[in-house]
This record gives sequence, C-alpha cells and structure tokens, in this order.
Amino acid sequence: MTALEALDTIVKAGVRIIPGPDRPRLGVPSTVREQVKPLVHAHREELRRLIGEHSRILEAAYRAFWSLPETSGAETFSTAYREIALLETRIAPDISWWTLRASATAYHAETGICPFCRERGPLHLLAEQVEMEFQNGK
Repeated sequence: MTALEALDTIVKAGVRIIPGPDRPRLGVPSTVREQVKPLVHAHREELRRLIGEHSRILEAAYRAFWSLPETSGAETFSTAYREIALLETRIAPDISWWTLRASATAYHAETGICPFCRERGPLHLLAEQVEMEFQNGK
C-alpha cells in the first residue's frame, strides 16, 4: 500500500487532519485507533511528506490567485479558481482548510492585504471562523 492509499484509507476510517500552528496532526478516534495504527506507523514519514506536499501545491495555487492584478480578465480569475477547486477535490478537506487558513494568514502578514476582499486592512476570514466552519462541516 502506498502512502496515498494509506492516507485515503485512514481519512475514510474517520481520522481527521487537525490544523496546528506549524503543521497538521492526525486526530484518530479511539474507535478506529487500532485499525489505522499500523498504517500510520508504517507510513508516518511518507504521510507527513504527502500532507506537506499537498499543502505546498495548494498554497501556491491560492497565492497565485490572490496575487492576480485587479485588471486581469474574468477568464484569468476563472481559470485560477478552477485550478484551486480541482486541487481541493484531490486533497482531504482537512488539509485544504489547514492550508487555506495558514496561507491566508501568511499572505496577510506579508502584504497587509486581506486575500479575500483584496483590500489593505484586517484579515476577514479569521482562524477561529475557519475552525468553526470546519467543525460544523461547511
């Protein structure tokens, strides 16, 4: 079994990828702990690499979208957004949420611009809001 297959199996078993300050961690419910423990141990480093790789690719897509000039045509925005949507469907939702929160916070810290409203000022999608939406399954 590859690390990608292991990640798919453990996510389908109910393991959550929980956002953390530096990197995501796995939240394993006690009901499936014994079932997924061998997979996690057998692929630990590969899983970390895979989650990190997915996060970096998705973050690059977010940043490319947020960095588009306002004068870009609708087709340019649409193409960039479709790329993000495609990547998000290939990645576990937990990784997508963690990556969105982490990259939006970093982008805002670097530029002072909210990536969501594209205006200088506060970040409009706060980490707590993302976490609440994630916890509520949105």
